[in-house]
Amino acid sequence: MTFLAALILTASSPTPTGSSLERLAVDVSRELSEAGFEGPIGVYVEGSPAPASRALGSLVMASLSNKKLAPVPVTARDATEAERLAREQGLKSLVRLTVSLEPPKLVVRGDAL
Repeated sequence: MTFLAALILTASSPTPTGSSLERLAVDVSRELSEAGFEGPIGVYVEGSPAPASRALGSLVMASLSNKKLAPVPVTARDATEAERLAREQGLKSLVRLTVSLEPPKLVVRGDAL
């Protein structure tokens, strides 16, 4: 099963606020949950600015954890390697997110496998 989504959040300023990132993380985890993905779910996040990418990854994992979907961080050089590592780790699902700041928007695109 493959799920493709482009989530766009419009921030009020060029720098996203914590609450904006939290809302986006909840949106991502809700989409995964509603699409029927099962845990454990690998989470791979790339993009810039790096602090926003790291924060979003942490928040997505916390939100998935609240939904009892057993998130697992996947650290890889790129999305292809993340898929290979997720398979090796026996993860049932993998969400791959790319974060970019396109003022005044924080744009998150991703897919889940």
